[in-house]
Amino acid sequence: MDKGFSESNNTYLSEAEEYNHLGIEEANSTNYSEAIHNFTKAIETNPNLIDAYINRGIIKRIRKDYSSSIQDFATAINIDPTCYKAIINRGIARRISGDYIGAIKDFNKVIRIDANNAKAYNNRGIAKSDLGNKSDAIIDFTKAIEIDPNYAEAYYNRGIAKCLLGDKESACQDWLKAAELGYEKAWIPIKRNCEQ
Repeated sequence: MDKGFSESNNTYLSEAEEYNHLGIEEANSTNYSEAIHNFTKAIETNPNLIDAYINRGIIKRIRKDYSSSIQDFATAINIDPTCYKAIINRGIARRISGDYIGAIKDFNKVIRIDANNAKAYNNRGIAKSDLGNKSDAIIDFTKAIEIDPNYAEAYYNRGIAKCLLGDKESACQDWLKAAELGYEKAWIPIKRNCEQ
């Protein structure tokens, strides 16, 4: 399962990059405590290794330690204010923890850095939807789909927003497209809401 971990593409890894790589291996095996240990060792070895902060933050977010996760992403952003991976991950952690306004600010920043970042539009759409602004959320989901026509999760999310606005027929089309693209979660609302 790709959790979006970050690492160097260098053939020869420094000691810190090696710890980071070991952390990714542990994380991919869901050995999160050991992963955090390795990411922390990477940071202790090289306090400017952005990838280690991002990766440790992702694991902390998975473990629902949102405030600590947000702090790791913030540290990475302090090292490189244009690191969109850190900004988008902080936005996701903020959104999950209920800070929808902070999340939207992060996603806006990513979009200013990279106007074609479909993930930022999708996540901003989720945050807007969580705030009750379904129409604006649909605009963001649609933009994510325009950027990446195979972005199954964006179809799924747009379908939810459309359904909540009463457009069940169009929602079903989006969910069916998401399912066609392999997004298994789409079958739940399809079975509940769509004629087959």
